[in-house]
Amino acid sequence: MKLFPKLTPVSAALLVILCILVIWGATYPLALSLPENTFKEPLNSSYNVLNVLFTALAFGGVIITLIFQAQQASQARLEAVERSILEMFQILTSAEFQATKNAAYRVLIAAIRNRDYGEYVASKLFAVEQLPYPSTDAVRQTLCELDPEKQAAVDEQAFEYLERHDRLKLDDMMNFFSMLAQRQSSKSIVSHVDFAYDWWRPAL
Repeated sequence: MKLFPKLTPVSAALLVILCILVIWGATYPLALSLPENTFKEPLNSSYNVLNVLFTALAFGGVIITLIFQAQQASQARLEAVERSILEMFQILTSAEFQATKNAAYRVLIAAIRNRDYGEYVASKLFAVEQLPYPSTDAVRQTLCELDPEKQAAVDEQAFEYLERHDRLKLDDMMNFFSMLAQRQSSKSIVSHVDFAYDWWRPAL
């Protein structure tokens, strides 16, 4: 059972200060009630003795404050992780993210199936030595098998627009993973939210 579970650092500090004031205020009448022969200087001696007590109480107040601050920091970290998991769940279940994920899937699967297209996609990730689009029947057939919209494209320009759209969504997914890796709670997010991470890693 925790001691004073409802006390905040401010209320704990006020309680310590109140106790010090009560003890300090009771010292003077206590010193007057003592026999004169008890101490040569009863009042000064009593206050000198209590100075040590007050110092100890002040130190104890600091320790209590540090304990409460550590508890609050731990609670804040836990709340931050839970908030990150909730935010990530809301993102992953949104229709926009699902569309982005599906488009990135189509690019990766096509890159795995067709070597020429895979090398082209990999080259587009760098600023130099980018390969031209492999406009071969095999590449087009692979892309059309994975996306009915590309299969129904009326002309080559519409087809290239759909293919470029999917590659841009793959960039968005890679940026998403980069931002996720920067979060301190990334491990907890990956373990609590299922977005096929085990599939993405070898595919990338």
